Formats: sequence, structure tokens, C-alpha cells
Amino acid sequence: MECRGEVQSAYLGSHCRWIFKRAWYYWVAEGPGIPPDKAQDFHNQWGTQVRVEGHCGCPSPLEYNQGFAIGYYHIDTQEGLNAFAKLLKSIYIPNV
Repeated sequence: MECRGEVQSAYLGSHCRWIFKRAWYYWVAEGPGIPPDKAQDFHNQWGTQVRVEGHCGCPSPLEYNQGFAIGYYHIDTQEGLNAFAKLLKSIYIPNV
């Protein structure tokens, strides 16, 4: 198996149409997007552990994407990963 990225890892997962890949010390999450209002609320609590677009300066989603949905995060902690999964579950509407 060929692995490309910062670490040679095959860790990969999915949840609510989002894909999670293991990187150096964090998870990379990519998906269809978090609505701006929910992304901002989430950022207020988790913005230093779950970073918008992987930005090391931890800008708010409204500042960084100027009102558009956020579809890419770097997640630095297990607690942040758990909180992000819970956020996705609160947004996801199956079989609509």
C-alpha cells in the first residue's frame, strides 16, 4: 500500500460524509462544509484545537472564509476530534 502525506499511515475514517486522514500530529478533516453560523459557534469553543483550513493563526471561520462554509479543518486533539464528530452528527440529515 502506498501512503502519501506527512506520515506513513493508513489511518483513514469517515463520518457524516467527511473524510478523516492522519497527518503529522493532527487529523485532516475534509467534507461538504460546516454552515458559517455553526462553524463560528464551534470555533468560539474549539477554534485553537480544531483549526479552520488548518491555519496556524486560528482565524474565525467568518473571518477566513468571509461567510462561506468551511470544508477543511486540522484537528489537533482527541477532545477536538470528539467534539467535531458530535458537531457533524448534529448537522447531518440522512436520506433527505
